[in-house]
Amino acid sequence: MTIITLKQQLSQIFSPDFILRTAKQVGFTRRERAIQPVALVLSLISALSKGNCHAIADLHRQFNGMCLSEKDNVAYKPFHNQLRKPEFAELMQKLVQVAILRFAGQDPRNLPDKLACFDDVLLQDGSSFRVHDELAEIFPSRFQRTPAAIECHLTMSLKTLSPKAMTITADTASERTYLPKPDSLKNKLLLADAGYVDFSYFDAVERQGGAWIVRGLQSLNPTIIEATNGKGHLLPKLAGKKLKEVNRRTSRAEVLDLKVRRGTQVFRVVRRWFKEEKRFCLWVTNLPADKYSADDIMSVYRCRWQVELLFKELKSDTNWRRFATRQKAIVEGVV
Repeated sequence: MTIITLKQQLSQIFSPDFILRTAKQVGFTRRERAIQPVALVLSLISALSKGNCHAIADLHRQFNGMCLSEKDNVAYKPFHNQLRKPEFAELMQKLVQVAILRFAGQDPRNLPDKLACFDDVLLQDGSSFRVHDELAEIFPSRFQRTPAAIECHLTMSLKTLSPKAMTITADTASERTYLPKPDSLKNKLLLADAGYVDFSYFDAVERQGGAWIVRGLQSLNPTIIEATNGKGHLLPKLAGKKLKEVNRRTSRAEVLDLKVRRGTQVFRVVRRWFKEEKRFCLWVTNLPADKYSADDIMSVYRCRWQVELLFKELKSDTNWRRFATRQKAIVEGVV
């Protein structure tokens, strides 16, 4: 990507004056320096988009390589010192927030017919990235084999195919904390994986006029009120049973569409048997069965793959997995 092309794309999101003004507001720029915020942001985007950036030295080389003349080049130490400042991470966070808002304002795409009744469909996911082992106290990992890791929590709009919110935490932070606020989900559909199962949250979303489809945990064991197979035929013998009591001997139906009760809460469970893997998959939802069949629920949930593709692209194209630094601010700023 050429410098001219990069500048043109960046200017569509925010002007150089805005970058400089934001840098001053957060305290990143206090006086005139050789490392100007606009040039730094340009060089970071260019370096990270190549996919072969492993360390600060690669960012430094890219910055100097984009300078108009050698006299504008900066030594490694002052470059590193600028990036390690907490204000660097704050600057990048502010710019990303603005970029997200600008992308969210793009012309929306038409949702599939089954989802046209919703204002938007939000895809929620999180992905962990290993960081330098010496950051273990700041960013502890959930797994012993990787002492330090961060978790990137992302809410993505299916309508604009762009992020709505993004937060970086330690890998051990609870994913549920970063779900969209229930009052922001009026007439919206949330798709999330099993790590986000929280029935008190689902109840709050429903009371605000929102809907959800979430992968169910294997430990889920509500009481069945009504059961049909994938073709919509009633299975009265399953009523009153606990979900775990219904196995391959109890029912040979490959797909079950169940109205269930858990405490005082009533919702749907769609369960499918995968013969090759010899396991059940569960989806829980509050979408009505008279408008959305079991097949519809499973098909709609596949839209969540868009957010996983985004994480896959970020990990492969920007090389986050292998970027090495011991500095907290640099980790947060680069991500």
